[in-house]
This record gives sequence, structure tokens and C-alpha cells, in this order.
Amino acid sequence: VQFQKVGDSGIYKTYYPGSPYDGTDSATQIWDGTLSDSTQAPDAVFKVEVHVRDLAGNNKTVVLSSYTVTVDTADPYITDFDSPVTDTVYRTDPLLDLTPEDTSTGTLVCSYSVDSGTENVVACSAGTIMNTNLTGLSDGRHTIDVTVTDQAGNTVTSSPVSFVYDDD
Repeated sequence: VQFQKVGDSGIYKTYYPGSPYDGTDSATQIWDGTLSDSTQAPDAVFKVEVHVRDLAGNNKTVVLSSYTVTVDTADPYITDFDSPVTDTVYRTDPLLDLTPEDTSTGTLVCSYSVDSGTENVVACSAGTIMNTNLTGLSDGRHTIDVTVTDQAGNTVTSSPVSFVYDDD
């Protein structure tokens, strides 16, 4: 089985049945993300090729076109965290306003927590401004932090932002 970077056949990792090849007729491999030269695979999409040799010595290579492996080690990030603003007093429900970003394609999961409380999951997507009203706050100082997780499980958490809510 070979994992090969799409568009660059020089970047690959090959596995053989058994360890080392033991002549068995099956192999199960879990790719650890390293390449054949023992370096870490770059963030990219890799195609899966299966090389088969029968007992008569006939060889066959099949690209499993419906299967790819995406390597994603980059954390998502947050830009334009515009609201709430540190140490601002809000007389109405403050707006959580930021933009989650990610270098790979796929789904993001965004959540926020006020005063280290329950994580509130909100809809978000990379490059799209996220606007959410912070409702149900009691009067007083609050701290909010935001966490963004990408499809590969890479996570970033914002620095906490402290603000005051006083609707009186």
C-alpha cells in the first residue's frame, strides 16, 4: 500500500504486508503521517495505491480513486475578533463578532464559553464572519473565550476577553 501526494509522486510512504514483508497475503496499515524518508508528511491530499503481486509473480498497481487521505496539521485561527471589546460596558446584549479561518477545506466547529461555563456551539465556516448575540447575561464583569476546531481535530482557543454587562 502506498500513500502518494496528489500531484507529486516523489512524496510518498510505502507499506508492505507484515513487518518486514513476511509472505502473508494480507496487510493492515495505519499511516503515522511520516514519509518514506522518515520526515513528516506535508499538509496535502494523498492518493492511495495498492500494489499486488500474485504467487506467479504478476504485478498489478491499482489507485483507489475513491479514497484519499488528507494530512492537516495546521491549527485553525481567528481573525477580526471585533466584539466584545475588552473592558467595554454593554447596556444591551453584546455581539460576539469574529472570523474563524482554516488553511484546509472542511467543516469547522466554533464554540464559546462565558465565565468558563458551558461551551455553546455556534454555526461557523472558514472566512465567514460569525455574529452571535450573547443573551442571558447577568449584570457584572464577564469573560469570554472562543474555540475553533477543524475537521482534523486541530484547535485554537482565543485569549479571554473581559467586558461588563449592565442593562440598568
